[in-house]
Amino acid sequence: MKVKQFLSEFAAKGWHMPLIYERLYEFIDDPEQVFEFCRGFMVQADKSTTFFQDALSFLAREDLQKLVAFAFANRERTAPELVREIVSRTALQAPDLLHPYLSVIFDEKINFSAYGMGWPWRNAPNHEIEVFHNRLVNSKDREEQRDLLHCLLETRHLPTLRFLQTFNQEHQLTDDFTECLERVGFTVRDGEVCSYCPSALYHCIFPPRYWLPQSAVFLNSRKHPTWRLAVGADTHSMGGIVGEEGGNPLLYLLTLDPVPEGVCISLDKVTFAVHIREINEGYGALFYRHDSEGRPERIGNMNDVESDDDQPIVPCPIALAATPQRWQYQDWGAANSRENLFRLGGEPAWIQGGDVLTCPISGEKMDFVFQLDSGLPDMAGGELMFGSGGALYAFWCDKTRVSGYIAQWT
Repeated sequence: MKVKQFLSEFAAKGWHMPLIYERLYEFIDDPEQVFEFCRGFMVQADKSTTFFQDALSFLAREDLQKLVAFAFANRERTAPELVREIVSRTALQAPDLLHPYLSVIFDEKINFSAYGMGWPWRNAPNHEIEVFHNRLVNSKDREEQRDLLHCLLETRHLPTLRFLQTFNQEHQLTDDFTECLERVGFTVRDGEVCSYCPSALYHCIFPPRYWLPQSAVFLNSRKHPTWRLAVGADTHSMGGIVGEEGGNPLLYLLTLDPVPEGVCISLDKVTFAVHIREINEGYGALFYRHDSEGRPERIGNMNDVESDDDQPIVPCPIALAATPQRWQYQDWGAANSRENLFRLGGEPAWIQGGDVLTCPISGEKMDFVFQLDSGLPDMAGGELMFGSGGALYAFWCDKTRVSGYIAQWT
C-alpha cells in the first residue's frame, strides 16, 4: 500500500509531494516493496530521480536481476534515462548480471555518453572477452576500436590487459595507456602490467554519534547499506595531531594496529599522517618514510601555507568491515554523498582518473592502501574537506616503508 500511494502521489504532484525521502525510507528495508517500487517507477516515470537511484541499492540481488531483465525486455517502452541508470548502477553493484546483455549494450551504445561506459564489462567471463577481443582485432573503425579498448580494460583480465598494452602501442588508440590502466586498478612496473591494489577490501565503520548533525554523512549514514556493514573485532584509531609545526601541523589520519590481512604492508603497525594544508593548497603529492614502528617522517622540504582552515580530525576508534562483493566497486560521483567511501584496500574510487604515485626512493609505482572522503568532523567544530570536497588517497611502498598521499576533487 505504501508503495502504490507513493507512486500515485508522486505522479500527481512530482517534487511538490511532501516528505519524499521520509516516505521512501518507510519501506526501504523491505526487499519486496523496494522491487515493487522500482518496477512501478520504471513504468510510470519519464526520467530518473535521486530516490530511484537510492532505492536500487536496497534491492535484493535476485530482484535486481529481475529488474535488469525487465529493463532490457521493455527498453523500447521505458524512458532511456531509466534504462541507463539501471545499467550504470548494476555495473557497479553486480556487473555479472549485465554480462548476458553486453552485445546489446555495445551495439545500442547504452551509457556510452557517460564516463562509465565500460563498467558492464567488469569481470566479464572469458567467452564474452573473446567476442569483444575479436571485434577489436577485426574492426577498421578507430572510434569503435577506442570504445572496445575501454570496454576490455574494464574486464580486469590480466592477459587481456597485456594484449591491450601491445595493441595500443601498435595502433595508438590512446596517448596515456597507463592512466587508463590505473583507472581500473592496474599500472605498469618494469614494463609489465600488474595490479596496484590490495586483495582485501574493508569499509571503515565509525561510532554512531561521531558525525556532525548537519553533515551529509550523518543524514545518510543510517540509510545506505555501506554504512551498516558487520564489523570485525579489531578497532583502529583515527584523528588528532602527530606533530605541531607552526601553521602547518602534521595531521594524524589513521593507525592500523594490527595491519589487517590482505593489505600490502609488512609492518605489524603503521601510522598514516599528512600535512593536509599543503595538499589542499595544491602542492601535489606528499611522501613520508616510516621507521620500524611505523612512525612517519616527512621526505623533502616543507612548503609555506597560507590558510589555517584545515583542522585536525576529531579522534575516534574505527572498526573495519569486510566489504561484500556488491560494494567492491564504488564511484565517487554516483555515490553522491550517500555511500560510505571510507575504504581500506581494494580499488580507489577515483574522481579525476587514475594517478598512482611513484615512490621517491625506490622509483617504483606504489600500492594503494586507503581513501578518505571529505566530511570528517574536525576539532574546531567543522568538517575536514579535501579540496572542494573530494577524497584523499594513500599509497605505500613496502620496499622502502614510504607512504604517499594525493587528493582529487571536482
